[in-house]
Amino acid sequence: MKEKDKDKKEALINLGTRNKGAFWEYLAAYSFLKAKFPLSKFSFSFFAGIGRGISNQHCHGRKDIDRGIKIFIAEFEQGLYNEEYFKRLTKDYLRGLADSRKIKKIDPKKLSNKNLARLFDRSWKDASLPNPAML
Repeated sequence: MKEKDKDKKEALINLGTRNKGAFWEYLAAYSFLKAKFPLSKFSFSFFAGIGRGISNQHCHGRKDIDRGIKIFIAEFEQGLYNEEYFKRLTKDYLRGLADSRKIKKIDPKKLSNKNLARLFDRSWKDASLPNPAML
């Protein structure tokens, strides 16, 4: 490998094995890509869920972790993480769960394939977008 190509590779850090299936890892990846932490500059630019069956390695890039540490320290020192902030996170998390519960009441047998596909698309997004609040 050429010296200049070594810097292009991102080191992955395994944050731990999670006993959740590949679909959960897909939901996590989608949420890290699309969801935003309210009022925070924190985000993930790289995520990998690697595994087999229900045992998955939950990995983030070293640069994201190092950047995240700096952001969390700065935002903590600025007083961002107060009671109101965590109430908002909880509200956002519960809203996604409430949307998922509404979908459970729909009878899929009464839907066309197109509408069933739309329902599925909406339901997995509703299930995944609240994920960062759990962090």
